[in-house]
Amino acid sequence: MTLESTTPFKALVELPNTLDPSTKRFAWKHHTMMTYAMIPRSIDTTTGVVDLYVCLDEDELDDMDLRALAEEFLNRALRPQYRNIRRILLAAPVLTAPKEIGCWKMHHRPLEETA
Repeated sequence: MTLESTTPFKALVELPNTLDPSTKRFAWKHHTMMTYAMIPRSIDTTTGVVDLYVCLDEDELDDMDLRALAEEFLNRALRPQYRNIRRILLAAPVLTAPKEIGCWKMHHRPLEETA
């Protein structure tokens, strides 16, 4: 996704991301029925590029509009945290992800997290 900001970006860490400060690695997080990872790629003044990975079970994906799910996530969860973002442009979804990032699905959550 490409983000346009009202203020210049000075560092990649200012972009939305799922970096775990304790491990210094990007982590999977969950929102409603999906898990996601966000990895910042580049900045150019007031524009930033972030890879948004969404992990869903194939059964769920068959009945879902992935782009609509991503837009809902961005509007509900991301925009309130990043008020300087004035516009988000989503690229067409790609149904595969790099093997090195894996996929952490909701059913992988420990029982104590689901209670």
